Amino acid sequence: SAARYFMAAAMQMESVKLDYEELLEKNTQLQASEERYRELTASLERRVAEQVRTIEATQRQHYQTEKLASVGQLAAGVAHEINNPLGFVRSNLNSAAVYVAQFDKLGALIRSGQDSAALAAAWQREQMDQVLVDFPVLLQESINGVVRVAEIVSALKDFSSIDQAEETTADINRLLQNAC
Repeated sequence: SAARYFMAAAMQMESVKLDYEELLEKNTQLQASEERYRELTASLERRVAEQVRTIEATQRQHYQTEKLASVGQLAAGVAHEINNPLGFVRSNLNSAAVYVAQFDKLGALIRSGQDSAALAAAWQREQMDQVLVDFPVLLQESINGVVRVAEIVSALKDFSSIDQAEETTADINRLLQNAC
C-alpha cells in the first residue's frame, strides 16, 4: 500500500512537473508573442504618426493653394471693378482732349480777328453746341468713376485693416458687404 502510495505520488509529481514545464514553455511563448505585439504596436504607431504628418502637410498645402486661389479671384475681381471706371474715365479724357482742341481752333479764330459769320460757321462745323452739352456730362462721369475707384480702394483697406496698428473689434457683416 505504501509502495502504491509512493508510486502514485511519484506519478503525480511527474505529471505536475510536466504540466509546470509545459506552462513555463507556454509562458515563454506568450512573452515572446507579447514582445512581438509591442513591436508591431510601436511600428504601427510610428506609421500612423507618419501618415498623420503627411496628411496634415497635404492639408496645409491644400489650404494654402485654396487661399492663393481665393486671393487671385479677389485680385481679378478688384482689377475688373477698378478697370471699368478707369476705362470710361480714359475715354472721357480722350473726348475732353478733342473738345479742348476744338476750343483751341475757335480761340485761334477769335484771336485772328475773324468776323462773327466766320466764327458762327466754325462753331457749327465743330459742333460746339454738342460739345457744351457733352463736356459737363463727361466731367461728371469721370468724377464718378474716380470716386468709385476710391470707394473700392477704401473698402479693401477697411477689409484688410491695413491702416490700423492694433487689434480692434470689427463688424464682419459690414466688412464683407464692403468687400463684396
